[in-house]
Amino acid sequence: MKETTQEEGPRAFAVVLQAIADGEAHQEAGQKLHDLLQALREHAELNNSSASGKLTLELKVRVDARGVASVGYDVGTVKPATKRAPATMWLTKGGNLTPENPKQMSLGLRTVEGGKEEVRAIETAQEVRNV
Repeated sequence: MKETTQEEGPRAFAVVLQAIADGEAHQEAGQKLHDLLQALREHAELNNSSASGKLTLELKVRVDARGVASVGYDVGTVKPATKRAPATMWLTKGGNLTPENPKQMSLGLRTVEGGKEEVRAIETAQEVRNV
């Protein structure tokens, strides 16, 4: 006689996630979410704006003919990129980068020896009016 089985229906995803690798997948996903949230908060505060990121959970499932399942997982995050101001540089005739404009003359600045080193107070416009 053929045994009849009753359809179980889907199990709650959180229950399945907690069972993968003895709970390591669930713990790692929670830790990476916490780290991502901290990074987003810091980025938003530093840039005085909003910040967004992404948490991905990938399950790799393989089932053989006997019904044995192998479940691997990967948890990844994408954090906001640090905004950096670009550096202005120029190309030399030889094709290299330089921080100084090669087409602009440079001033021949030099140190002048023997100058007076006295300290004087400078009156502000308000002090001059009050006199």
